[in-house]
Amino acid sequence: MTSAVFLTAAVLTLSGATYKALGLRSQPASRPAVAFAAIFFALCLALALRSPVIATPINNTTHVPNLNVLAGNSMTLVSTYSLLTVLAYFTEPTGRRGRRQSRLRLGFLAGALSGMIGLFVWSLASPPADFLEHRSVQSLAYVLIYVSYLAAGMTDACQLCVRYAPHTPDRYLRLGLRLVALGSALAILYCAVYAYNTIATLTQLTQLGPTIVTSAFLPSTACVLLLIGSTIGGWGPRLSEGRERLADYRSYRKLGPLWRALAEVVPEAIFPQDIASLTIGQKRYRRIIEIRDMILTLQAYRDPTLATTSVAAGESSLPAAEATMIIYAIRAQREGRLAAGSPDIAMPPQLGADLATESHWLEAVSAALTTVIATPSTCWGLSGGAGMVGSAGSISEVGVRRP
Repeated sequence: MTSAVFLTAAVLTLSGATYKALGLRSQPASRPAVAFAAIFFALCLALALRSPVIATPINNTTHVPNLNVLAGNSMTLVSTYSLLTVLAYFTEPTGRRGRRQSRLRLGFLAGALSGMIGLFVWSLASPPADFLEHRSVQSLAYVLIYVSYLAAGMTDACQLCVRYAPHTPDRYLRLGLRLVALGSALAILYCAVYAYNTIATLTQLTQLGPTIVTSAFLPSTACVLLLIGSTIGGWGPRLSEGRERLADYRSYRKLGPLWRALAEVVPEAIFPQDIASLTIGQKRYRRIIEIRDMILTLQAYRDPTLATTSVAAGESSLPAAEATMIIYAIRAQREGRLAAGSPDIAMPPQLGADLATESHWLEAVSAALTTVIATPSTCWGLSGGAGMVGSAGSISEVGVRRP
């Protein structure tokens, strides 16, 4: 189970590293992109090295216990430094002060790595060599150096993200900063638990939580949140665009029966422009306009009796009532028979409303149209209207194909 957790997180971070590395082809000199790629490659190595299926062969081959832990912890600190470098690039001054802060962070990283490596090598000279398992004083010093640098770096990252997220206009960047802040907070919690459990082992106190939660799930979840938060600014808008295109496509298909029925009798309302060069959103918008123009063209053929009935029918039956009137108008237009009474029959209020409302209304009418034609007995029980719909019961006669 532990291997599955670490390897899953490692694959995800590797995908993030690849995503950022591919972006370097268009921006080879982008410092943030390079730093992001370094972050995720380092995290990928750190997570993979903590997986038992990878750690055991490494330790057995080198005959150095916990070499994978040292390498993984070192990669974690490198990724922390890279993350702070990215955040500093956007939030801190670029002059002499900024360079001094960058050198200071690099110095702390070098000091932490030197201390961890020195303690690890020192432990090899005297038993017990497996110092991270026996929890010696050397291992306590090692863990304190590791968690101190990691917690300090994650605290900096969390503070910067919390401070700047509310002022970021782009919603995906704002969400990304908040996810990075959450991942940093989980990393700080992991550091606290790791340090406490190390001390608890030396002092024979009760450790916190199941090992798989504190040592595997907690750091892996923090890494995944950092990954999503750091990359969502790039793929988030594309995901939204894809979702919008899918919604436009579905709406375009739903409007098809109504559009085809009207186009049979009002072909002049169809725009002459070829639709092949249009996006699906433009096609949908164009279809809505054409349907509206076709309905307005058939206004003089709409039965006022049906219009009155549709008003009294109730909100849930309005699309079916409108579909019935459209079928009547199509039949009347083909026969050259104007509707009795005033030709100025009020159009549905949904026509000419905002695009979303009008589209939703026309989709409902289009769905009701096929139902009304397929089951004429459910149409409005009017002597004229029902008769017209019943006599026009053939779907092909009104230009509608079954979906």
